[in-house]
Amino acid sequence: MSPWLLGYADRFDAASATASVIGLVVLFFSVHDYFFPDKTDEWADAVLGAALVASPFILGYAGNSRATLNALVCGLLVTGFAVWALQRLRGMDTGPNLHVTGF
Repeated sequence: MSPWLLGYADRFDAASATASVIGLVVLFFSVHDYFFPDKTDEWADAVLGAALVASPFILGYAGNSRATLNALVCGLLVTGFAVWALQRLRGMDTGPNLHVTGF
């Protein structure tokens, strides 16, 4: 959704494809984690966030400032929240049905 909101989805290039695909996969893992809590989803989100941060430089769209800033901010947020959730889950191992509760 961000490529359309930020105005760089006029052509479906690497920048808009990366944001769209990774965004949908993060959404999938979030919904999956809601119904089937597991650390795997947080690890996947951490990897996807890191991939999003690296994508402008690896895929060659670092010259597109809006797309690059979007990838950096969203990637850092996804990775940061995933690491935060993993930290909260540390020491709470009671089996596969783990979920972060309380703030």
